Amino acid sequence: MPPREQQMNRYWTHVVHCSSCSPAHKTLNALEAILQLISVASIGIATATKQKAVPAAARTAFVSVVVACFAASKWLAHFIYKNFHYHDYNHALCGD
Repeated sequence: MPPREQQMNRYWTHVVHCSSCSPAHKTLNALEAILQLISVASIGIATATKQKAVPAAARTAFVSVVVACFAASKWLAHFIYKNFHYHDYNHALCGD
């Protein structure tokens, strides 16, 4: 018997063939990559700029945006996995 994750794999059984899910999956993956790129590029920009040249409030806002983009990319990765790849089914919650 195949592992549970292989049995409950939504991606190959549905998403690849669905005309709605497939483009949504591609778009969300692209958005995740963009958020990660913004996070990494922003960290590079922050380290390259002189600390004294940027006001403290601007630095705080900049770091907040970087952290928000990183957190959003991680949340989105989890969302994509849960909704497009693997979704476990708990029979105990079924109520039957």
